[in-house]
Amino acid sequence: MNNTVAAVQRLWASGARIILVMNVPDLGVTPMAKSIGMRPQLSGLCAAYNQVLGQALYNLAEAGIPTIRLDAFKVLREMANTPAAYGFSNVAVPFLLAPAGSNPDQFLFWDSVHPTTGAHEVLADEAVAQLLAAFSPSKGNGKPDAKINSLNGLVDASLHKR
Repeated sequence: MNNTVAAVQRLWASGARIILVMNVPDLGVTPMAKSIGMRPQLSGLCAAYNQVLGQALYNLAEAGIPTIRLDAFKVLREMANTPAAYGFSNVAVPFLLAPAGSNPDQFLFWDSVHPTTGAHEVLADEAVAQLLAAFSPSKGNGKPDAKINSLNGLVDASLHKR
């Protein structure tokens, strides 16, 4: 957690003004956690870490260093608990252990801990949503080009602040 805070401070000192920080995903939902019988313990450790990180980021904001937050803990847990909503049909077995010919797009995990490309796409979509929520009055909602226009405005605003 201290490394994350130090990195945010270094980015700020170097001129970064839009800093997105992702917390720790819920490792308790991974196949590894299931295989070692430590699901609740790992979920609890990740939640405790994220609570301390959240307080540290709040303290940074109070000191004038704001961040935008991505709740990877919540997003990964949602993907694991409601996989069909995200297009996954397998959240228990890693793709690397699946039978030959399996479709990686149906799997949440690539190996016993790491998410697949599809899961990373969900996290990326959430990152975009957090950026839009922070900078777009319409939150990117509206006509089809609203998200693009919002992101273009964000880029323009960040360039003019230099």
